[in-house]
Formats: sequence, structure tokens, C-alpha cells
Amino acid sequence: MKSVIEDKSFFFNSTEPYYLEFCKVMHPHNSLVTIAYRGGILALIVYLIIFYLSLKNLKKNASNKLSNLLFVTLLTIIITSLFDTMDFASLYFIFGLCHFVERIKCKEAQV
Repeated sequence: MKSVIEDKSFFFNSTEPYYLEFCKVMHPHNSLVTIAYRGGILALIVYLIIFYLSLKNLKKNASNKLSNLLFVTLLTIIITSLFDTMDFASLYFIFGLCHFVERIKCKEAQV
């Protein structure tokens, strides 16, 4: 695991002639690259397997409306992760929801 000090040193020094003083970069702006940088290729593989299993379970439960909502949410996370680092821990709670979606009971909204 890389420390914050190492991150600052690596990213500040690697972009030194090009950055503006007020907008230094302290991390790669891609979640997959960040996971690989911080945890190595093994962490990236584990993350991708968890993502795949979550999508597979959502596809299996496609008749569930919550499953469809979680599927769209995961797609949004994937697209957003390409452009910025999604590194807040509460975000990954969604994988648990995806895994247990068939056990979650939702009441239909009454109009």
C-alpha cells in the first residue's frame, strides 16, 4: 500500500514542469489505475472479479426492479470511474446490495 506522502512525492514530481501551483495532482484520475497503483495487479483483479460477479447476479435477477436500478448504478460508477477516482468507502457497499438483491424486499409505490 502506498502512503499519502509517497503519492504526493510521485505525482508532484512526475508532473512538475507542467502543473500549476494551485492545481497539483495527488492521484491518477481513474479508479482502476488507482486500485492497481495502490494495491497492485492482484487488487485490480479482485476488484474486477467482484464487479463481474455483481453484474452477473444482477442479470440473474433482472425481473427485480431494484436489480435494474443497481445495474444502472453500477454502469454509472464504471463510467464515472474512468474520469475520476471513486475512493470513498461507502460507495463499495453497493457490491453487497448487488450480491443479496434477491433477499431485499421492496414495497411497490402507491400512486
